[in-house]
Order: sequence, then C-alpha cells, then structure tokens
Amino acid sequence: MEADWEAEIGAGAPVIDGSWPGFVDLRRAPKRIVEIEEAHRFAPLAEALLRLNGARSPLWTVKCDLWTPEHLDPEEMEAGPQESAQGLACYIDVLPASSLVFARFEQAESWARGAVNRIRNRPCRCCRADLVIRAAVTVEREGFGITIYVQACGADAVAATGHLTAALIEVIEAIIAPAPQDISA
Repeated sequence: MEADWEAEIGAGAPVIDGSWPGFVDLRRAPKRIVEIEEAHRFAPLAEALLRLNGARSPLWTVKCDLWTPEHLDPEEMEAGPQESAQGLACYIDVLPASSLVFARFEQAESWARGAVNRIRNRPCRCCRADLVIRAAVTVEREGFGITIYVQACGADAVAATGHLTAALIEVIEAIIAPAPQDISA
C-alpha cells in the first residue's frame, strides 16, 4: 500500500482537540458509536473507530470524517486511469492511549515513521494512507497527535467503497497488530 507521513505544525495549521464539544469517548463507551454520523454512512469506518479505541490499540480516536474527493492521482494509489474514476476518503484524528498526547515531536515522528513502514508492507492497491503530525491538546495536556488520512479509488462508487474498506482494514491492522509501542510522555 502507498503510504507517507508529514508534519503540519504552526500558525494556521489544524490542531487536534481531544476535548472538542462533539467528542464521543469510544474507549469508555463503545456503544456510543451510533452517535457518530460518519460511522452510520460507512460501516467500515465504524469498525476502524472501534478497533482504534479497543484494548489492543495504542491509540484513541478524537474525530473523523468521510467524503468524496474532487481530485485523485491514480499514480499515488497504484491505480490505472480506469481504476480511478471514483474516489472515497476518510480521516481519523488519533492520540496515544498511554499519555493522551505525544509529549515531544520526536515521539510522534518516530511512531508515524514506524506505522508508515508497516502500512507500506500491506498488499493493497487503489488506495493510500497519509499520516500527518499535528499539534494536539486535551484538557490535561498539550503536545502532538496524528491525523490518519486514507483514500481509495475505483472504476465506480462500489469499487471505490470496496477499496477504502480494504485499505482501512490494512491500515488498522498495521497500527494495532504489532506489540504496543512505548508512546508515553
């Protein structure tokens, strides 16, 4: 699977807010998944959110979205022109479960590099994942978090949906499957 990471930090860059007014704590109350509109629209996103908030996950989720991208680059998704007629994308903001935020940029960078390397080893075409390190805040702490973007394409909406489903499974497996890493403060 195609994957990469980058950092978007500084004036005007988005910030991951672990205490935003619409936050749904799926770690403590997984049944509240029904309150997340994007999870209703795309069941594989609901499954990804539940797994990322599960006991085996080194992360917890803060926010997500699902949309149809206006522009696709087939080369970035290992797809041919016919395979990229339709697209579907999502993002999930995540923070480390053990410390609420990555306390230092170097921790977030190390985690993102490792995750990208594991994602790249996953066999999945017509999709890509991008991890973006951002400033993050919770009620208790400030530091860094990661936005996980996953996009997929297909010859039609059904194919794009299938590829995004497969991509989400592979990305979540790559993140959760390894032994939990020390990402504490």
